[in-house]
Amino acid sequence: MSVKLLPKARLTGPFAQFYVLWDFFIPAFTCPFPMYRVGTLADGGKWVCGLERVLHNRPNCVVYSLGSGTPSLSSFEKDMLQRSPGCQVYGFDANATEDAVRTWPWGETDTTPDQSLTSRVHFNEFAVADLTAERYRSLQGTMASFGHDFVDILKIDLEGAEFSTLVSIIADSREKPLPFGQLLLEVHIGWSEDMTTVDHFAKWFERLERAGLRPYYFEVSMTDVNTLRVEPAVAYWSFINIRGRHALVDDGLPEYP
Repeated sequence: MSVKLLPKARLTGPFAQFYVLWDFFIPAFTCPFPMYRVGTLADGGKWVCGLERVLHNRPNCVVYSLGSGTPSLSSFEKDMLQRSPGCQVYGFDANATEDAVRTWPWGETDTTPDQSLTSRVHFNEFAVADLTAERYRSLQGTMASFGHDFVDILKIDLEGAEFSTLVSIIADSREKPLPFGQLLLEVHIGWSEDMTTVDHFAKWFERLERAGLRPYYFEVSMTDVNTLRVEPAVAYWSFINIRGRHALVDDGLPEYP
């Protein structure tokens, strides 16, 4: 399809548009374990598959959070630290301000977080797999530098750069299973010059599926609808990586009650 993706088109009535892009790319996979909302219900929080199972099998789990401009909306990262006794959270942003580097993920209002939590926060002033950034490293190179062989949760919020970043991550894997268990992704339509038609988006989405990613949850940004009164231009997807060996797909791992 070469139909152009519409940016934030203003609504003129309940039947102004019968279909939007999101109607054609809905989750076709089900999380086989309980799902948990980690973080707030607004922007920042995400749905995670089998969190208890992940923590049972990897109590010192690894979370990578790829951001752009590092906003204060980091409720997911804060909640992950509070829910897990040993998970390490790594933030990456080549464009972060000095205040963001100092306060992430607590924000400007929480200046005295529990030291037991801050010791598990690692912020890095470079991008991961974002070839448009001035300072970037590949995902595999980043993991090697930290001594990680697997990332349990990869969260991406790159304000439009998510398309090329995931293409880069998949290309660098060279047909091997992607080195993470699940992907929590924000997709920004109309924010990227290389994503201008439905056909572009469909081919990109199919590339994710060929790499083993299966969407199990989806929601659109209601901020656009409720506040701006426009078609949602941001959507949140959650994917399981069905390839490789990790707690969500491998029965050979230790049993979880």
